[in-house]
Order: sequence, then C-alpha cells, then structure tokens
Amino acid sequence: MFRFRTNPEFRAPRTAGGSSTFGYLLAAGVGLIVALFVLMAFSASRGGADTLTSYVLPDDARYPEGIAADNKSGDFYVSSVADGSIYRGNVSSSNAELFLRGGEDGRTNATGLKLDNRQLFVAGAGTGKVFIYNASSGKLIRSFEAQGVDKPIFLNDLAINPQTGDVYITDSFVPILWRVPAEEVNNSPTPGKLEPWLDLTDTPIKYTEGFNLNGIVATPDPRFLLTVQSNTGNLYRINTEDKKVRKVDLGGATLTQGDGLVLTDNTLYVIRNQGFPNTNGGFVTKIIEFDERFKSGHVEGDGTEVPSPEDFPTTAALVGEQLLVVNSQFNTKGGPVGGTTPPEIPFTVSGMPAP
Repeated sequence: MFRFRTNPEFRAPRTAGGSSTFGYLLAAGVGLIVALFVLMAFSASRGGADTLTSYVLPDDARYPEGIAADNKSGDFYVSSVADGSIYRGNVSSSNAELFLRGGEDGRTNATGLKLDNRQLFVAGAGTGKVFIYNASSGKLIRSFEAQGVDKPIFLNDLAINPQTGDVYITDSFVPILWRVPAEEVNNSPTPGKLEPWLDLTDTPIKYTEGFNLNGIVATPDPRFLLTVQSNTGNLYRINTEDKKVRKVDLGGATLTQGDGLVLTDNTLYVIRNQGFPNTNGGFVTKIIEFDERFKSGHVEGDGTEVPSPEDFPTTAALVGEQLLVVNSQFNTKGGPVGGTTPPEIPFTVSGMPAP
C-alpha cells in the first residue's frame, strides 16, 4: 500500500519581512494547503487503482485467457485465445487497449503470459509457438516453435526460473514439459526450437482425456516448479535440477478444474473454473503452510468465489493486494467450451482483494 510521506527538507518560505511570525504562519499554511491538494490529486489518480473492481477490454476483444502484471507500475497484459491479440491496461484506469494485434508474427492463439525484466512471454496454445516481446515497445524479440510431435499441441502456461531465466511451458495435450533456455532469448529474426525438456510419460503425471497440465509457477527456490493438472485436480512439484516429479500432498484435497496459478511467498492461489459449493461458477482456492521444499501444503477453507463466477475465470495476476481475474466467458456461444448464451460484450477483468 502506498503511504504518503512529507518531504523532510520542505521548509515554508518566509515573507519579505523575514521575522514576522504571522507571515511565517501564513506561508506555512499556504504550503500545507498546496501539499494537501497535491496529495488529493495523487490519490485520485493513483489510489483509485485500489478501488477499481472491473477493467474493460476493447469491444472487439474475444475470449481472454491469460494475464501478466507488473507489480511496480500496475501495467497488466491480457491474451486472447480466439485470435492471439494482446491487450494492455493499468490498474489506475478502467479501460485496456490493444497492444499486439492478433495474427501478427503467426500469433493466432495466445494463452499464458509472463512478465520478466520488461519482456512479455506468450504461450501460443495450438500454434505450438512461444513468443517473446519487448513489453514497452511491442517489438518481437524472438519466437520458438515445438517440433517433432505428430499430434495436436496446446502450449498453455509458462514459468520463468528466477535464477537462470529458463522458461518452462506446459502442454495440456502432449505429456511434455517444454523449455526455452535463457541464453536463446535474444534478438533474432530466426525462430528457435522449443526444447522437449521433460518427457512426462514415466513420471507420476499421467495424461488422460481432456486438459492435463495447465497453470505453472516457479517457486522462490529456483529448484522447483509447481503445476496443476486440471482434469485430475493434482498439484505437482517438478525439480529443475534432477527432473524428478512428485505429487504435492494436500491432505486429500484436490484441485479439479484448476487453471491459473499465482504464487506469492508461501501462498498459492489456484483459479478454478467451476465447482464452487452450491454453484457452477469459478472460485479461488488458497493453499498455505507449504513446507520449505513444497512437498506438502494446506488447503484453506472451501475457496473464495470470484466477482463474476459465471464467466468462467481462467487465471489471475497479483498487483499489491489485488487479484486481477480474467473473465473468459469460455462457456458462452462461440467460446472454446461452448454454450447457448451469447457472451456479454465487452469482456472484462475483475479486481478482487486477495483472499
């Protein structure tokens, strides 16, 4: 939370008389009033970010899926699974705008997003590609493509190792964890090849029909990744040093329909599309009390309903103490999940206090 602090070097100016107590107090009073007006103006433009509860995408945006945010600036980016468009907004404004037009660079689908060192990483879903952009200019830095797989690919989400900078990408259809080595993230017009870093076939992660691995995050300890398998509800820990995989012990709880993950310190938020008690809507499951090696954790309560649970939330990003939740409306007519009710236009991102 922003805290206003007065400048310790500020001194109210003296009047021409110099020694007049009344003049000094008058000048000090004027200075105080000016400072208050500055504070009010700053609060109106910056502090309003904490109170906004809805961020509106352009009218032509369709079926948003991923989101990434810069906690310092409040900038956030939202992807469209429909055409690969990327939108950019800020938590101080209620409206986002088009940042990268769909179809450019072969980006016809876009799902998971991650920000790192002012670089925006984009998972390309069914394109089998990963795109990396300058988050300020929108210039393509480099793209990478999965090769050598003879069945449909769905690159879903990404995690970046905080120590090495390596990028790991989940595939919801093919039992492979893909990787982009950090040293290959460079300005190049030549597309790179995604590395099939870990074949999951002989690991505890067993792929079945439907969406398998989905959201993924890197832990503060750079050795570990956490990823959720949507159709089974299992949470897994992957060791980046020895590639060993183990199921995280959640005390018998499962995370069915788990989608996006948000990790902050020792707390994991899991965005789930449906199954909130007594509803068919979306909610957030909070996992706390992880041990130091993320082998086990405790699911807190039954979950917290998101602001628009009926809109099929996919994932979220954390800015300060606010979760920005993507309202995908995948379950409406024309959406990836399908439905009979047309989507509500415009599509939105909801802001909610982190549970």
